[in-house]
Amino acid sequence: MTGCRVGAHDFAAWRQASDLPFVVATGRSFAMARIILSQWGIPEPDAFITDVGTRIMLKGQRGWQECPVFAARLDEGWDRKAVVAALKPLRLRPQPRDTAGPHKVSYFGTAEDAARVRETLAEQGLSAKTVFSHGRLIDVLAPLGGKAAAVAAYAKRLDLPMGACIAAGDSGNDVDMLDACGHAIVVGNAGHELADLPERDGLLRVTAHHANGVMEGLERLGLTTPMPTQATAA
Repeated sequence: MTGCRVGAHDFAAWRQASDLPFVVATGRSFAMARIILSQWGIPEPDAFITDVGTRIMLKGQRGWQECPVFAARLDEGWDRKAVVAALKPLRLRPQPRDTAGPHKVSYFGTAEDAARVRETLAEQGLSAKTVFSHGRLIDVLAPLGGKAAAVAAYAKRLDLPMGACIAAGDSGNDVDMLDACGHAIVVGNAGHELADLPERDGLLRVTAHHANGVMEGLERLGLTTPMPTQATAA
């Protein structure tokens, strides 16, 4: 969504005119996601899926609150303390403390490091999802977590099937969500981690980058019409 001011402006205009549910799914924390959206002039969504799909934030009468049902579900089969202990011998550099969460343990590393994480957890019989993204981030999630699971949980609240959902993404932590939703938009600036995403009906690989790519995908899905950008309008 970020990276181009013109694209962000066009998406914000489309969003204000659309009554479709809009959810931001990000690897960032809730606080950081809100700051970034504000900086780029993107309206707040109906819900946030944060921390690589391990937290759903809903807005109610008391403001933004974490969804307790989803949080409780992620407790199932998850032993965070045992995961941390099992991975300690790998000597991976942890991500900043403010990126940690009750259902997520995060490190810096390579794709090879991520493979070692998976192997170590498997050898010790620990259930978890290991996600590698942006060429350097390793997130170890509760086994029932991830963006796809969070999108499915939120869609269920709206009585929507996953086939009716549209996902857009650019990195490895979007893979499960892009694969699970009925329609998926892979923007032009996507990382190589999405190169092997299986081709299927509903998967759109667009050429435009960032929010412009999202808009291109929405246009191809018939949900918007070409909009003049600030540059062409001037």
